[in-house]
Amino acid sequence: IVKVQKPFLIEIKQNPQRIALYVSIPFCPSRCSYCSFPGFALSSNGEELEVYLQAMYAEIAAVGEMMTDYGLEADSIYLGGGTPTILNAAQMDQLFAQVENHVPRVSSPEITVEGGRPETFTVEKLKVMQAHGVNRLSINPQTMNQHTLDRVGRTHTVEDIYRCFELARSLDNWVINMDLIIGLPGEGIDDVKTTLDHITELRPDNLTVHVLAIKRKSRVRAENYRHTSATIVEEMQNLAAEQARNLGYLPYYLYRQKDMAGNLENVGFALPGRICRYNIAMMEEQQMVVGIGAGASSKIFNHQEGWFRNLFHSVDWRVYVTRWPEVHRKRIHLLQGTATCGLSDRTLEC
Repeated sequence: IVKVQKPFLIEIKQNPQRIALYVSIPFCPSRCSYCSFPGFALSSNGEELEVYLQAMYAEIAAVGEMMTDYGLEADSIYLGGGTPTILNAAQMDQLFAQVENHVPRVSSPEITVEGGRPETFTVEKLKVMQAHGVNRLSINPQTMNQHTLDRVGRTHTVEDIYRCFELARSLDNWVINMDLIIGLPGEGIDDVKTTLDHITELRPDNLTVHVLAIKRKSRVRAENYRHTSATIVEEMQNLAAEQARNLGYLPYYLYRQKDMAGNLENVGFALPGRICRYNIAMMEEQQMVVGIGAGASSKIFNHQEGWFRNLFHSVDWRVYVTRWPEVHRKRIHLLQGTATCGLSDRTLEC
């Protein structure tokens, strides 16, 4: 991993004016039982999404002005959530247009859309992404066993995953990532083998192998779910890693979370030349990140003095709509070079 990351980290350090931009869409078709990310369900008319988007457009304009003032430019843009592809094609087109009109960027930025849910992809949305230069997609099955998808609250089928993947491949040569989770409720080694057989057939460019973490605000935590045997989970992870190596993938980042099965780690694999720059920047904490939207975080660096500070938007979209300017003012103060800008470190971390 260190060997793969080294050229990317050197490039990041040589270009401190380049940043990563994260844009959060905190809405989902349903809430997975293991999830603690922002993922609000929409009403039938989707009125709250329009309210949210208008607030986010205002923040995008403010961030663009800030970046211009301080000579910053985005070399990677990551649209995450939630499920960003819950937007309809027109909303997605307008969102990308707002970013393009306001945010300074390098000539060929890495642009990722974390679709997550395959049932939310359509030809129209994919064509909008294509028109706006999106070059990376995440189509995340988590498992290829229908009984597990149903159990954890996913609203798609295994067939939806195939349909979405094949549709995306037919339109463009974008890098496609697929996320898997090892240790999902009720799954054993044979289930993981089934999932890996399907993934081998599809052959995505990136494969991210997560180990189930029982997160504090997740339903599995509320239901007192307990991990399966650490030995079995480790065997599952080893099986996935071996399959990835056999298919020519390189591990290029890893990270841990609290309460992970077997005290293991999440590992990102990629085919040579198909690595995600944003993931390396995020995990290694070497690049400034500006987060826009509910639940998004910003990491503001002072390279001369060797410090960085984290700032967080509220995960509740309703709070975010009225309070994002407060976080934005703190970002500007930090960029002015004052370590605490009159605030305690505790305040900055809230």
